[in-house]
Amino acid sequence: MTCGNRQTRKIRLHCEVSAGVRNRESGDRIKGCDGTCVHAGSSLAGVGGQLLAMLCITFAASAADVTGKWTGEVQGGRGPQPFNLELKQAGMALTGAVTGGRGGDIMIMDGKVEGDTITFSTSTPGRDGGPPNVLKYTGKITADGISFTREGGRGPVMFTVKKA
Repeated sequence: MTCGNRQTRKIRLHCEVSAGVRNRESGDRIKGCDGTCVHAGSSLAGVGGQLLAMLCITFAASAADVTGKWTGEVQGGRGPQPFNLELKQAGMALTGAVTGGRGGDIMIMDGKVEGDTITFSTSTPGRDGGPPNVLKYTGKITADGISFTREGGRGPVMFTVKKA
């Protein structure tokens, strides 16, 4: 099966959401939304396929938008510490800052959104001119918030933030 004809090119896209959808008539897995092609003879190659493609795009665009303010707590040696994020997503790029700390806002670097996973890092100056303190964050977007693992410093720390 190739993607050479015009009908299949129209609905070819990447959307993990419908990778498990099956054709009601044949029981075959519909491949129009997982980066592969829909066979031109299939009923999906027409208006129904275009509708499915638009729904996939709409869901994918709205499902992972993390723009906004987020709050949570990080457990530390001195008890729970507030953790605040201000994020802005543009496609797969992520910018923003960890906000509200004693030293002021810390800009995030290398921010990315891939599906339901976000990654970024922060860097603060080291003590007495030493090497910078770099923390790496990996977050899993859930219905309730973002579950993070932060690596660096004194080992991995797990915490959750919710939309403010």
